[in-house]
Amino acid sequence: MRIGIVSYNFYPSIGGGATFAALLSGALSRNAVDVEVIAPLCSRDAELAESFARSTRLKIHWVVSDRARGYSDYFSRAIFFLKMVRRIQRLSTSVDLFHAHEFHIGFLSALCGSTKPVLGTFGADPLYEMFFFGRERNKPYADFVKSVGVRMLSLLFRWVIGFLSRGKDVALVSYTDESFHRRMAGRYFHGKIHHIPLAVPPELFDIPGCRRSGGGGTILFSSRLVSWKRVDVALAVFSKLREKRKDLRLIVLGTGPRADLVGNERQRQAGINHVPSCRHDEIGNYLAQATVFIAPSDYETFGTSVLEAMAAGVPIVAANLDVYRDRLVHGENAFLVTGDSVREYCDHIEVLLDDPSLRKRFSSRTRERARSFELNRVAERYMDVYRQMVPSQS
Repeated sequence: MRIGIVSYNFYPSIGGGATFAALLSGALSRNAVDVEVIAPLCSRDAELAESFARSTRLKIHWVVSDRARGYSDYFSRAIFFLKMVRRIQRLSTSVDLFHAHEFHIGFLSALCGSTKPVLGTFGADPLYEMFFFGRERNKPYADFVKSVGVRMLSLLFRWVIGFLSRGKDVALVSYTDESFHRRMAGRYFHGKIHHIPLAVPPELFDIPGCRRSGGGGTILFSSRLVSWKRVDVALAVFSKLREKRKDLRLIVLGTGPRADLVGNERQRQAGINHVPSCRHDEIGNYLAQATVFIAPSDYETFGTSVLEAMAAGVPIVAANLDVYRDRLVHGENAFLVTGDSVREYCDHIEVLLDDPSLRKRFSSRTRERARSFELNRVAERYMDVYRQMVPSQS
């Protein structure tokens, strides 16, 4: 079986679907599946991308553009969309199925270019991210979806997907089977939806699961720096804790429109290490340094970084969101905070920093829960879907 992995964010992004696309591609290749990755690339990133390709040992069809200014602006997206459609058209003669890892450019380009079955992946709400990606503040998601304008755009998007899917074998994978996620995916797609979570690589389970807080401890925040991930809360929590704990450190792993907040705070006080980007296989290096993981998002559709922290055995203080509650139980294996109370985050983190036995208990329980999301188990579930859609290759 030959699978075409279409991933708009395959490089240089980490996190969420981008990280998982790289992990799944590698897992499928190790299980004797021929994998060909189709992904966009600005010409300025060519050298780094080739190094990335050599490290992953994957066959990657980079769709290169000299004119694209980046990956997130509309002009660049339009250029890459047209180029990816043409590349997918050419590969359709040799690929059995295209698996698109984003429910926007990747999925649309596969629908337009492929003559073979297409499996889409639904993670984040594309309209919500489009509206608030570069903004300083975001609306609560529940209020956003009630808007008449958003409902009309959702219907239009659903009609476009239906029109492009005519006469094709098209299905969708949603990251979780939470009712919230089912409703969200259903607004944009009418058809077969499989429920398969994201995954973590097995090597994260080998990281020592309980770290001493000697030297003050280290808080890790790992995410795209967009408004709804609330890096502002993480920075405020760190600033408050540093008043009493002068040796405390904060690692911010990720980049995005809100990176300016991190830069400003670094100039104001010491102890902050900002890592704008790293390869997906380097994330474990930062998890190994962490005493506590903080995730104060006010909107999430899965939370890959939280799952990575669970697998690595890093005690977690996170927002009390539906998508976390199927993995995290307040007081049992993590602390969950309702709202954005800096004081409450500080209180829970201080408890963990001062109580090694509690950190150890949280660490072992979250690691045990994360075992069901181990990469090879999840890859096999994807293989089952591929076999259903391409029975001749079963």
